[in-house]
Amino acid sequence: MPWWILLGAVLSLAACGLWRGEFEGRVVRVLRGDTLKVQKENGRIVRVVLAGVDSPEKGQPYEKQARKFTMSKAEGQRVVVKMQGRNRYGHILGVVILPGGRNLNRMLVEEGLAWAVPDYDEDPKLRELEARARRFRKGLWRSDAPVPPWQYLRKKTWRDHD
Repeated sequence: MPWWILLGAVLSLAACGLWRGEFEGRVVRVLRGDTLKVQKENGRIVRVVLAGVDSPEKGQPYEKQARKFTMSKAEGQRVVVKMQGRNRYGHILGVVILPGGRNLNRMLVEEGLAWAVPDYDEDPKLRELEARARRFRKGLWRSDAPVPPWQYLRKKTWRDHD
């Protein structure tokens, strides 16, 4: 298939909003504090990365607490995923709404178990929740200088190439 036809198809899908919208499913596994596997109604299992938040990476302080928190709130639960696009790996970026209407993305930041991603403008409430968690020194904000995951990964990658 010629590349321009493929490009046209991709742009058409984007214009129709098929990369946005929402779906329901059951959380079958929590991979990280901010990454879940959700089984959709059709049986397909998809990876969902929480939009606008970044939890500690493996090896960082509070990584296990973030994962345990997400497991306690979401694993086995029927959720609504409000899709906001895809990341560079093709995984769904979404807002996960738990039974009862609670927003998992916000809950993680509120508990001090994830950063609000800089320049993420779709939910300004995340920055407010992070500021509050910092002020009350909740979770990872108990540390004087917690290292955001994107900086941690950059340093780790740099060290791995030395």
